[in-house]
Amino acid sequence: TDVVASETWSRTPIFLGTYLYTRTDVRSPLLIVSFTGNSLRMMVALPEYLSALSGVKGDVLLMSKSRRSTYESGVPGFGSSLAESIERLSDVVRSLGYQRIVVIGTSAGGSN
Repeated sequence: TDVVASETWSRTPIFLGTYLYTRTDVRSPLLIVSFTGNSLRMMVALPEYLSALSGVKGDVLLMSKSRRSTYESGVPGFGSSLAESIERLSDVVRSLGYQRIVVIGTSAGGSN
């Protein structure tokens, strides 16, 4: 587990290209599932993205796919299709125990 963004977040790898960023200052019932675009980020550098979410008091599941594919082809570690990936993502999120889930995507991550 790595700590990023001024010791406020802890990073845990879930699968290749998928990381869970949990807040170290508060236990949150909210999970923000963030699908990156082809730049493999949320349009800004990761520390800026996490900093922008500091007032939200939610954890972040950052998901990326390979640069030359779409989410229709699945997410590494989750499935080889969008449907398989959504089913596996549901299982993972359920096992993490969050009460509320918000999904956001940018560029190709927001188009499906």
